[in-house]
Amino acid sequence: MRPSIDLSDLRFDFDEEETQLPPIEVRHVATFEHRLDSVISAICPSSSNVAWVACNSDSVVAQYQRDGRETKRIYTDFYVDDMKVSQSGNLLVAPDLGTSIKFVNVQDPRTLDFASFYPFVTRGVFISKENDIYVSLRNETSAKVVKMTSQGEIVRELQRDRGNQPLYSDPDKIAVNSVGDVVVLDWATKCVISVDIYGRYRFKYNGRIKRKVNCEIFTPTDLVCDKYDNILICDCDNSAVHMLDRHGQFLRFLVSVENGVSCPCSLALDEEGQLWLGEMNGQVHVIEYYCGK
Repeated sequence: MRPSIDLSDLRFDFDEEETQLPPIEVRHVATFEHRLDSVISAICPSSSNVAWVACNSDSVVAQYQRDGRETKRIYTDFYVDDMKVSQSGNLLVAPDLGTSIKFVNVQDPRTLDFASFYPFVTRGVFISKENDIYVSLRNETSAKVVKMTSQGEIVRELQRDRGNQPLYSDPDKIAVNSVGDVVVLDWATKCVISVDIYGRYRFKYNGRIKRKVNCEIFTPTDLVCDKYDNILICDCDNSAVHMLDRHGQFLRFLVSVENGVSCPCSLALDEEGQLWLGEMNGQVHVIEYYCGK
């Protein structure tokens, strides 16, 4: 019999100064304010110049131009925990403490239940390029991520590893890379967990990296996968965005306080690969970066 392994003991410690990395160019494109001193819970660009923004302290979802002009406002009857733009340009929303995913028609605007998961609470939502929908869920006794068709049919549940141990404690934000790896932020354990397209465990990242400066406790709040299959993770307490490769190896801090970033809590990529970054103080930054070869 093979010995059991406690996955919580696994970690990835990398010294960025010992890793030969290609050059990277980072350019600050724009900054604007959504709501003063409001925590931006979700950003989802609908183009390279327009994004929807929501905070967790009111029921307004606002559309902004990149220069900070507010061009549309939608009033809902819930606070937004997460949201994504569908291929039709409408919104799928995971309400704060809700038990269903909401469909928001941005033209009408109307709000409908897209899929109900009672007694599970919805946490995060993601729409892949193939139009598959992923939702993170939890209740008092279990947690999981489900994959659905665009019609709302569940086709896969990610809940346990090969040893029948729970993959997640409190799954939150979700990202999927180009090969189908599902990367999930677990709020309870303050780590990022990756599984492959079939739900097989790949790695866990808990922010423990070797550095010559002190870091606060790793507090991941959002994540995305970029066109290079890098994983970008908001680290609120350290005011930084961690960049990992698809295998979970820490590469660098993409942005930090040196780039004028403070307490990032949400992020998204637009169609041109620009990073939209929301802060706990209501500020939104648009950042352009290029990874050399």
